[in-house]
Amino acid sequence: MNKMNLICTVTFATIASAALAAGPGGGGGNQPGGNQPGGGASATWTFDTFLAASTATSGLIIREGVIIGYDNPTSATVASTVTDIAEGALAGCTTLTSIDLSATSITEIPESAFAGCSNLTTVILPSTCTTIGANAFAGCTKLATLTAPGVTTVGNDSFRACSALTTSPSTIRAAGAFSFAQSGVTSVDLAGMTSVGEGAFA
Repeated sequence: MNKMNLICTVTFATIASAALAAGPGGGGGNQPGGNQPGGGASATWTFDTFLAASTATSGLIIREGVIIGYDNPTSATVASTVTDIAEGALAGCTTLTSIDLSATSITEIPESAFAGCSNLTTVILPSTCTTIGANAFAGCTKLATLTAPGVTTVGNDSFRACSALTTSPSTIRAAGAFSFAQSGVTSVDLAGMTSVGEGAFA
């Protein structure tokens, strides 16, 4: 299980919510000791508490509609209830071979979301996804099939070293620096491009 990714997704807002729920002095707002410094049982926000509030589907760890980590997924078809992916959520997941996000309403693949998924071969994105962040698929050396009907912007190094990928989405209008560097993409139609970063297709 990618515990580090899960831990990193605990935001200050989450911690603050836990603290507020505990109330002053560690007790709940209406619990004994709640209004007395040091009174009542202290609230502890642990990894196990965080995980208990999450669900696992097809090896993906999902919390409140957001993919936040993984537990050895192989082939994943993601439900429409998923609305987002955390940065680096599946980075380094070597068991994942394919993921179908077409039923979701995500608008972006964030930074390093799938970086280093060395056995990932197939990715299907929904038409609502318009942006692929920096390093999102960097090092996915077996990625050969990418369905991305709505993507217009790809960030720096987003597909770097994707050596099995031979074509880039025709909808792309802005490609970041080294976005397809060391990939298998050999020809690109630049006619519709508005921005091409340094070494984007080197």
